[in-house]
Amino acid sequence: ETAVNIGYSSKLIDEDTQLIYLIDERPEKLKETIKLNVYQINNRFKNSQVALVIDGKALNYILSFECKKEFLELAIACKTVVCCRATPRNKAQIVDLIKKHTKSITLAIGDGANDVSMIQAAHVGVGIYGKEGTQALSASDYAIGK
Repeated sequence: ETAVNIGYSSKLIDEDTQLIYLIDERPEKLKETIKLNVYQINNRFKNSQVALVIDGKALNYILSFECKKEFLELAIACKTVVCCRATPRNKAQIVDLIKKHTKSITLAIGDGANDVSMIQAAHVGVGIYGKEGTQALSASDYAIGK
């Protein structure tokens, strides 16, 4: 809920956005759910803004097994992807997945030590100076105060 609220406050998600949740999915059902959502985006929500919300457990399964390509297809079809309760390793894996399978330039922004691997994996890394120390700043290409 916190991650979605941040999405609203940062204007990445608005009241017209259709939300898709992949939260605590059972591994055997996850691939099927992803395919169903890709189908729905391409048909039912074709002209809608869609945001994907995924938690660490589902993300860990997707990045460890055979769902990467299906997940990437779903993520690319969405306007916004919100990953919550992700491990530092998961954050870097998401950036690597995008870098390897798309021609996109990746930007990672973080404020703590748990963001270092993600910042280093991205094409451009931004560290935010804040309460969590300076490790993200040290690992970044650019630094900002707040």
